[in-house]
Amino acid sequence: MSQKDTFLPNELSPDSASKSTGPKTSAGKAVASRNAIIHAIRSDRPVLHGMEQESDWRRHRDGIVASLTPEGQLEEALANRVALLLWRLDRVTRYEVAVTDRHVAGARSDLAIADAYAQGTMAEGKLPEVAPERVALTQITRIIPPENDLNIIMRYETHLHRQCLQTLHEIEALQARRRGEHTHLARLDISSPPSAVGAHGHAPYLSRLPLERLPMR
Repeated sequence: MSQKDTFLPNELSPDSASKSTGPKTSAGKAVASRNAIIHAIRSDRPVLHGMEQESDWRRHRDGIVASLTPEGQLEEALANRVALLLWRLDRVTRYEVAVTDRHVAGARSDLAIADAYAQGTMAEGKLPEVAPERVALTQITRIIPPENDLNIIMRYETHLHRQCLQTLHEIEALQARRRGEHTHLARLDISSPPSAVGAHGHAPYLSRLPLERLPMR
């Protein structure tokens, strides 16, 4: 049998490959969707297209992993998780800078609009000039993000920071056990969400985290 006459399943033939438009049935589309989600979850390149550079991520990840000196697949996985959490924490910082810049930059126009309403000239479509001194004073009061943005920043930063500390504790416990050193059954996270102190004036609380379940030595 010549190569030309060799049988190829329909989905593998050159002609059908060029005509394929993907799954057509509901079941096939569901499988394709799950595959895409799984591919995204397993991706080791958590880079936002157009906003972050893959080379920066690799340099960041390699540096963090090297500093934690993991041994074995489990420690390696935890070290990579620390790198990812710190990468995401950097995003929170960039978000804070961006919303603060936007808030500060809007000081002049906000003052001008307020003055136009006060003077009854808003309908004329012309905004009055605002003295630079007023703009500068208003900008100083905007160096902290607005309340809604600040709540988002604090929530995500606290969440990621706690996860990062927990993962670091797990790595430390694994490495201590590998060296034959004493490890505790549980560790205590001595911290408190911002709302607990700000709203009620309570002192930081102790919350027991099941960071590791290792035998006492």
